[in-house]
Amino acid sequence: MLQISPSWMPSPRHLANHTTLRSHFDQTAKWADDRGLTLAFVTQVRRDDDQHRQLASEIGGVLVDWGERTHREQMVRVHDTYCKAAIVITDRLHAALFGAIAGAVPIGLVVNGEPSKIRDSFE
Repeated sequence: MLQISPSWMPSPRHLANHTTLRSHFDQTAKWADDRGLTLAFVTQVRRDDDQHRQLASEIGGVLVDWGERTHREQMVRVHDTYCKAAIVITDRLHAALFGAIAGAVPIGLVVNGEPSKIRDSFE
């Protein structure tokens, strides 16, 4: 499994206009598929639900959305997903740490010019 947890992406309706970003996601999906990995879009912050739902629908993959679950219920689902993940791609530091603790290789996403806990921690 390849777990992806981006928070910085443009709104879903604008994603199609961000060809470079969309191209990266499409290439990642192909790379994962070629290796027998399943993409998983994991929501750890409720406000990311709609974005992850849109990405999972457009790019393909498993959606671990929040929906109406409690924090405890969602944390169990997120943890279970991380335990199955080979790689975690994220711009959220806590997602990278949770993934690493669960045995996945964390890959930090950094947007040029944006403040980043990921950048500060990985450098």
